[in-house]
Amino acid sequence: MTQQPSTTKIDAEAVRQEAQELLENDFEKIGFTFGELLEKDLPPREEIIFGLARGEVGLLNATTNTGKTTLLRNLMISLCVGKPFLPFGNFSLPKRVAFLDFEDTLVYLRKDLTVMLEDFSDADKARLKDNVLLVCEHRDENDEDLTLSKVQHLALLTQRLKNFAPDLIIVDTLGSAFQIRSENDNAEIRRFVMRPLRQLARDVGSALICSHHIGKPKLEEGQVKDAEFRGRGASSLADLGRIILNLERDNANECSILRCAKVKGVKFTDTKLKLDISRRWFEKVGESQIVTNYALILEEFDDGKNHTTGEIVEKLSSKMSERLIKDHLALAVSNGHLSRLKHGIYQKKTEDLLKDA
Repeated sequence: MTQQPSTTKIDAEAVRQEAQELLENDFEKIGFTFGELLEKDLPPREEIIFGLARGEVGLLNATTNTGKTTLLRNLMISLCVGKPFLPFGNFSLPKRVAFLDFEDTLVYLRKDLTVMLEDFSDADKARLKDNVLLVCEHRDENDEDLTLSKVQHLALLTQRLKNFAPDLIIVDTLGSAFQIRSENDNAEIRRFVMRPLRQLARDVGSALICSHHIGKPKLEEGQVKDAEFRGRGASSLADLGRIILNLERDNANECSILRCAKVKGVKFTDTKLKLDISRRWFEKVGESQIVTNYALILEEFDDGKNHTTGEIVEKLSSKMSERLIKDHLALAVSNGHLSRLKHGIYQKKTEDLLKDA
């Protein structure tokens, strides 16, 4: 005979009474009424770099060999000496920066920073000596590499940073700073990566930005990732980041494009950055206008030739899905920008070709 599981009747009134007693005994209350919020003494939001204030976490996603580490070191120097570095900020007053480097060596780090500082004055160099804290190649008493996944390491680092009191913490890179089993696991990333980073920023009272690698250009369904989700791995990285920046290589113009994919407020215009290799320094050289998928498809017809759907799909498969390409081709015909010569074969309208010429 199968034994039926026992059921326990929940006394709702008793539960409510217990919760009320906890509140009355000065246990932490969850939430505030709007009136309580208005009376609460909150510190003003102090933005340290564009879009990122104290206690907030941001991400700089970058493709391989675009110079994300160089860009962050340029940012560190500019902020520490009080020099403008657009689009991150029009800095004028020196601030303090902690740079947590989990990939480089002390030898190369010193060499790189020395080259970057060659054009700076002695006064600026003196400010940098006091205003930057470099954590690189650190090993504990057990000869283990520093990792933010180890509670003891994170606790010691937090205390060190509290003593130094940086305005900005830079973590380079996120993947090297943590030991995780699966970067695609949203729950793991949220619990063991983003929450510790946000807690670190709050405990130290500084803004925090991490560098991360840009993932594959497509999702499993073949759709191009939204800009804020370009970072490799779980989507919770973007969900919990206050600001998301993407640094991508523009080979045609021999520069890099810095895009603001997510921010609470107005985004800055896509910015062209040119790296002076001899100085190891990025300079803003202009702004990049956003090119739509529709415009990219029309550009394939600027040669005046006929093109099939298959040709366009093959050329643009890394940028958009086949379904999206077909939809835009149909829209271009409807808008009068393309002519459909026969099924699956298109040509730019003659008047458009003459106008372009």
